[in-house]
Amino acid sequence: MALHTGSVMITVKSGQGKQTLISVRAAGELLGDLAVLDGQPRTATVIAAEACRVHAVPAPEFLQFVDKHALHGTLLRQSIGRLRAAERINIELAMAPVAIRLACTLVRLAAISAIRSCSTPHIILTQEELAQLIGASRNAVGSALKAWRDRGWVRTAPGGGLYLENVEALRAQAHVLSSP
Repeated sequence: MALHTGSVMITVKSGQGKQTLISVRAAGELLGDLAVLDGQPRTATVIAAEACRVHAVPAPEFLQFVDKHALHGTLLRQSIGRLRAAERINIELAMAPVAIRLACTLVRLAAISAIRSCSTPHIILTQEELAQLIGASRNAVGSALKAWRDRGWVRTAPGGGLYLENVEALRAQAHVLSSP
């Protein structure tokens, strides 16, 4: 599937049946492409985070299109980009405190929000979903957000989620991880 508009949540289910949010994807992304390319079962579930418009392409037609237009290299580069992003997130999860992990995630989500051309990025995820993304408790996420609300960096959106009022401050917080 090609995600034309909107955003989706990528989730996985544990052996005990618990569903966990692992990623958010935005317009312009391909979904399910890896399973089609390698012939393996899909490894995740996609859930619309907001109204989306998608183009479903049957696997045989997708593969024929890729072959006809010699897109294997392009798809390989896209997959490598996803792998590199996942590695950066794994480093964050292993090394950074909750506030830095949350700041890194909010900065990434702000970039997705920018695709929708929002002047003030609106993050539509709940605190529980943010906690799942960064491998933290909801309470730890709530504590970090409270401190940032007090500083004016974030604001609770009336319909749910957050407005990021100071992305640069969050970006500075996120860069603490990459400082020597």
